[in-house]
Amino acid sequence: MPDAEPLADALSCWQKKQREQELIAREKLRDACNQLADLGVDKVVISYDGYGDSGTVESPIAYCGEDSFDLSDELKEVLTDTADANLPCGWEINDGAFGELTLDVQARKLTREHNWRVTEYQTEEEDIPL
Repeated sequence: MPDAEPLADALSCWQKKQREQELIAREKLRDACNQLADLGVDKVVISYDGYGDSGTVESPIAYCGEDSFDLSDELKEVLTDTADANLPCGWEINDGAFGELTLDVQARKLTREHNWRVTEYQTEEEDIPL
């Protein structure tokens, strides 16, 4: 049986790096909100979908009221990268998950609507006389 201490140390190190990445992503999102507000953007929607050990974060869609418009490649990249950092661990594994991240520019708030896929099955057993 493996020694628990190195495993605990590795998990602690991984968790620390995750928290650091989340903080960096949030700082980048705050900066992006300033740029988006200057462009007149109300909200940005980013969809994602993953399963079978791979996943896709879609290109962000910016809205001013009901009208959508395209963002610069640089801003899209920042939003996509920060979106990925705000997804739960394992969202792309096995049955995976899908959802949307909505960035409310005015409120400086990111809302994640997340849906885990779960495979269910029912087992029936029957004795069949021969």
